[in-house]
Amino acid sequence: MDARSRLDLSVVFGGGSTLGLKTLARHALGIDLPKTRALATSNWSCIPLTDRQLHYAARDAWAGAAIAHALESRYSNTFSPTQLRQSLQQQTPLRVLQYKVQRRQHAKRLIQTLLLPYQGDQTIVPDWKLTLVRELRQVAKESLLDPMEPVLDAADIGIIY
Repeated sequence: MDARSRLDLSVVFGGGSTLGLKTLARHALGIDLPKTRALATSNWSCIPLTDRQLHYAARDAWAGAAIAHALESRYSNTFSPTQLRQSLQQQTPLRVLQYKVQRRQHAKRLIQTLLLPYQGDQTIVPDWKLTLVRELRQVAKESLLDPMEPVLDAADIGIIY
């Protein structure tokens, strides 16, 4: 399955901070949504998912839809079906966001690998390595801060990896 968009409902309540689904369900629906850390952080890439994971995912999907429906009555300008569709169409595709996360993680791993032999003492790191570390830190920072960056083509990916 290729997810093409996501909707962050927390922006209505968050005021710049991110609220989780549990908090949103409490505020918007008045219900307690139990969420254990062990299940939330379990291995979601292992197929097939366990019955507990499927139940958790279905409940979260229902809660997200129920919250959006409840918010439509309070904030119709933001949460009408038309407005939600427009918002989703304007978002950066998830594959682009995933690529950016992977690019940032890769840059951070390369930095760790480059600096590992020096055990944190950057005074003995050769200049060429420090230059490369600075460039990699810039790549990591740009991947984090620039959500509208265009998708790189295969040639650009080859340079980074």
